[in-house]
Amino acid sequence: MRARTWAIAFREPRRTLSATSSRAPQPEPLPSAIEAEAGWTKKTLEAATVVHAALGPGYQHEVYRRALSIELRNRAVPIHTEVPLELRYRGEVVGRFEAEMVVNAAILVELKTTASLEQVDEQNIARHLKLARMHVGLIINFGPARMSYRRVVV
Repeated sequence: MRARTWAIAFREPRRTLSATSSRAPQPEPLPSAIEAEAGWTKKTLEAATVVHAALGPGYQHEVYRRALSIELRNRAVPIHTEVPLELRYRGEVVGRFEAEMVVNAAILVELKTTASLEQVDEQNIARHLKLARMHVGLIINFGPARMSYRRVVV
């Protein structure tokens, strides 16, 4: 399977618009698109729950990533793992990061193995969602005795 690189480009800084400008704001995601992504979110969380129930807490991050990938593939959920994303400014690459998992080319998934999720985790995935031009992200934490997650919509 060929690695898929997603290019992300920064737009020029916004300039002040006059009151008579006819430039329309960027459209919000359609409710039906968010609802469709909710189905994939549910399937992803169900798979994560099965993985956590089988393995329990305490393993390294990579163990959960591999196990969740296997579980999602067995459930016929379309996923890409370790998706390279490029951050561009004025046409040149200024940064690279790797999305751990992308479900159905629409949901960005980040896995954690910490005692609890923090506000900074939500801020990070929100930034990544905006850069990837996606609207829904999941942070799944396998660290505590009871798996926790947060769904982030931008």
